[in-house]
Amino acid sequence: MWYKTTTASGSTTCQVRQKQDWCVTSFIIILLIMALHLLLLTLCGVSIFTRAQEMHERCYHHDSNLPICDFSFSYITEIPKNISEDTEVLSFTYNHLWNIPAGAFSHLRKLSNLDLSFNSLDEFHFERADVNGSTPELKKLNLGFNKLRILDPQMFSMLSKLNWLGLQGNNIDFLPPGIFDKLQGLEILLLHYNNLEVIPDGAFDNIPSLMKITLHENKWKCNFAEIYHLFKWLKRNQHKVFSSPLCHNTQCSSSETETQSSCSSCYETQKQVIAIEGLDDIMCEIPTKESSNGIDHKACDVCLCIGTQVNCSSRGLHYVPSSFPSDATSLDLSHNHINCIETSAFIGLDKLLKLDLSWNYLQTVQPTIFEHTNALQNLNLQSNLLTELPARLLTPTPMLISLSISNNSIKSLPEGFFGWLLQFKNLTASKNPWLCDCNMLHFVSWIKRKTDIIVDSNNLLCSNSDETVVTANYMSCISTHNWQQFFGTYDRPPPPMMMSTSDSFSASFIFHNLRLFLGISLLVPLVL
Repeated sequence: MWYKTTTASGSTTCQVRQKQDWCVTSFIIILLIMALHLLLLTLCGVSIFTRAQEMHERCYHHDSNLPICDFSFSYITEIPKNISEDTEVLSFTYNHLWNIPAGAFSHLRKLSNLDLSFNSLDEFHFERADVNGSTPELKKLNLGFNKLRILDPQMFSMLSKLNWLGLQGNNIDFLPPGIFDKLQGLEILLLHYNNLEVIPDGAFDNIPSLMKITLHENKWKCNFAEIYHLFKWLKRNQHKVFSSPLCHNTQCSSSETETQSSCSSCYETQKQVIAIEGLDDIMCEIPTKESSNGIDHKACDVCLCIGTQVNCSSRGLHYVPSSFPSDATSLDLSHNHINCIETSAFIGLDKLLKLDLSWNYLQTVQPTIFEHTNALQNLNLQSNLLTELPARLLTPTPMLISLSISNNSIKSLPEGFFGWLLQFKNLTASKNPWLCDCNMLHFVSWIKRKTDIIVDSNNLLCSNSDETVVTANYMSCISTHNWQQFFGTYDRPPPPMMMSTSDSFSASFIFHNLRLFLGISLLVPLVL
C-alpha cells in the first residue's frame, strides 16, 4: 500500500520504499501486457497468413463474375488439389513448379486462361499434364520462361480455340513441322528468347488468323541454305513481326575467309534477317543463262516494241526480259507465267507511265520493285496470286493515279499504304478475301474519306462475315486493339506483384495492433 503525507507547505511525498514497490509493480504490469499482445499478434498473424495460402482465399470472382484462381508468387512446388471445376482463369506464374501430375487439369473443362510462366517445367512433365486433351475451351496458354526444349508435333493439336500462345524464354531450338497447323484461331504467338536457329518450310503458313509473332533474341543462322525459309516468310509477313529477328554470331569459318567471294554466304553479327543481301533474287528463282540455253533474252527480241510502247502480253514468259528501251512509257506484261520479279527488273525506266502485270502468277512483290519508276501513273496487278502488299510498295511512285489489285488473295493492306500518293484517283480491289478485323481499321477509315476513289467499294466483301468492308462492325476494336497489353507483360520479366488482398489485410491488422500496444504501454504508468 502507499499513502500520502502532507507537510505544512502542502506538498505530497512518498516514502522511498513504497515508491520502489510501485515502480516494480508497474514494470511487471507492462511486461505482462507486452507478453499478452505479442501472444495475440503471433496467434492472429499465423492464423491470417495461413489462411492467405489456403485455396479459398486464392480463388475469387472477378467484377465480371469470372471465376479466377491466382496462385502466383506462392512458392508452391505442386499443383493444389480441389481447384473448382468452374474455374476459367488459372495462374501459377512465379512459382517452383517442375512437375505436373497426369490429369491435373482434367476436371477444368471451362478453363480458358492458363498461366504457367516463370516455373521450371520441361516438356516431359508438361505433356504428362495432358493440357492438350483436357482443356478444350482453352484460349490463352502461357508457358513462357520455363525449361521447354523439345516440342512434340501434337502438343497443341486439340487446342482448336487457342488464340494466344506464349513459348518465350525457354530453350526451344527447333519447331517440329506442323506443330501449329491445328491452331486455326491463333492470333498471338510468342517465341522470343529461345535457341531457335532455323524454321521448317511452312511453319507459320497454316495459321490464317495470326496477327503478331515475336522471333527476336534467338540464334538465327544466317547462311543462305538455313535462313531461306525464315527470310521468305518474313518478306511476306513483316507487318506481323514484333521486333525484327537478328542473325546470331554469324561469321565466316577459317576456310571461307581466304577470298571475299568465298564468303558470300556469311554476314556480320547482329544483322537483321530481313536485311540480308542477295536473298531477294534467290527467292524469285529467275532462270539463269545456263538454264535458258545461254540466251539472255532482250525485251525487243521477244516483245513488240513500237515507239515508246512495249507489248510483252501473252508471250509465255516466266520472267521479265532485260534491256527495255529507256524511253518506254508503256509496258504490258499481262497474261504470262511470271511468278516473281527481280528488284532490278525495271531499272532505267524512269519515264514509264503505265505498267500492266495482270493475269500472271505473282505471289509476292518486293518493296523496292518500283524504285526506278518514279513517273509511274497506272499500275495493274489484278488477277495474280498475291496475298499481301508491302507497306512501302508505292513510296517511289508519288504520281500514281490508278491501281488495280482485284482478283487476288489479299486479306488486308498495311497501314499507310496509300499515304505517299499525291494524285491518286482510282482503285479497284474487289474479289479479294478481305478479313474484316481490327487490322482493317486504317483501310476502312481511308475508304470512308475517299469514297469517290474506290470504283468497286460495294463489292469489297468480308471473307469472315456477310458484310462489306465498309459496313462491317469494328466497334470492338476501338478498346481492345492495343498490342502493348500482349508484349509489354511478357517480353521481359514483370516486376513483383502487389500484395494479395489477404496479405494486405494481415499487414494492416498487425500494424494496427502494434500501434494499440504502444499506446497502452505509454498510458499504463499514467493511469496507475
